[in-house]
Amino acid sequence: MLSKRNPYLRWLILLLLLALFFAVVVLAPLEKTLGETIRLVYAHVAFTRAGMFGFYLCGFLGLIILLTSSHKLQSWTQAIGWVSFALFVMGGIFSVFAQQASWGGVPLAEPRVRSSMIMTAVAVIVLLLNEWLPWIRVRGLLYVALAGYIAWVIPQTPLVLHPQNAGGSSPSIWIRLTFPVLTALAMLLGVWIVTYLKRSETL
Repeated sequence: MLSKRNPYLRWLILLLLLALFFAVVVLAPLEKTLGETIRLVYAHVAFTRAGMFGFYLCGFLGLIILLTSSHKLQSWTQAIGWVSFALFVMGGIFSVFAQQASWGGVPLAEPRVRSSMIMTAVAVIVLLLNEWLPWIRVRGLLYVALAGYIAWVIPQTPLVLHPQNAGGSSPSIWIRLTFPVLTALAMLLGVWIVTYLKRSETL
């Protein structure tokens, strides 16, 4: 209702979310070992987690689609899936810059890097199949399979160069808080994009 009264309100909300995200990254504390590179890590973790949470939401909604054959819910879930994919890819882009700054390159053989690339490929295959397949319940099942695959592969992937929960184990409470705050902002950005896309379909 507010957006109908003021068509600029939703764009103001978007600018506010982007400004908040940028401000938190800039004002967040540095880490002793990583230095300025921690800012890239902040953004990488936030977008990657937001994308993963979006995929998990698709899996939950996929269960409902499997039971109800709801075409409307399928349409929303597909939008959430593509936006989650975009967030996940954005996290991967920030990861490339962070790895370049930290390790001097992108170690493609590193298990976490390799598994992220595979997850990206699996996600885009599932989303493309859901654009083409006519069977609504199969589409729902694919969302469930994608979420299940991601939930399974992450704990199975050994950490070689990547630290084990470096942000959560930091002695600085401000560094520990920065990660969930930025993740929440990235998720809100995702919500904004999904609602914008679905609203545009009805115009």
